Amino acid sequence: IVNNCPLPAQVAMRGGSFFNAARGGNGLVTFLIARPAPQVPLFFGAWFTGEPNRNLTWYIVSGDLLGNQVNAQILQTKRNVASPTFTTTNTEVGKAQISLITPEQFLFSYQFTGGSNAGRSGGEIMQHLFAGLAPAVPNITGHYFNPAESGWGQTYESYIGQGVAQQFILTYLYDAAGEPRWVLGMMGTRRHTFRNLVGHVKGVSDVKSLAAWTNEQFDP
Repeated sequence: IVNNCPLPAQVAMRGGSFFNAARGGNGLVTFLIARPAPQVPLFFGAWFTGEPNRNLTWYIVSGDLLGNQVNAQILQTKRNVASPTFTTTNTEVGKAQISLITPEQFLFSYQFTGGSNAGRSGGEIMQHLFAGLAPAVPNITGHYFNPAESGWGQTYESYIGQGVAQQFILTYLYDAAGEPRWVLGMMGTRRHTFRNLVGHVKGVSDVKSLAAWTNEQFDP
């Protein structure tokens, strides 16, 4: 009987944007939030993905980091458009597990029990979208929101691409019916289209390969 197995070394996850190059249309923007001892860090992720009808949607994936693993809730947030004030509701629609592998890679497993994706499950290796690239200075990578309207916001990723400081921005918000939707943007780039990604994302080296990558990102 072995009773003195050492614990695996803690993986220092790099916060930011993660995706699966083999399955477009989804990704997580994740960060670890430090908390006072004896509390463990909180894993917080915004999951940008799609519905079976090909509409874009997003979820919150959040849970305690214990060792290198997170057992998380999948929460869906909707806006009550009938309310005279900005009001949102959170509903648990599934469970997820995150297993850290390296600072720029983790295994993401999920199972939906409710919502438009009810019954769907899967697992995939997520890698950092800007793996190996240095952060820009100033580095404003993080989640941002308006406290007066908690429930929507933006995620920023500051990085150096082709020698230029750039920002990769995802905005999570709601449509006219209060359903969660998201949009993608870029800042500080030489171009103001998806061509910003040429030379920055693995496998995207020219406009032809960019077109294939773009089609995959919006194919849930």
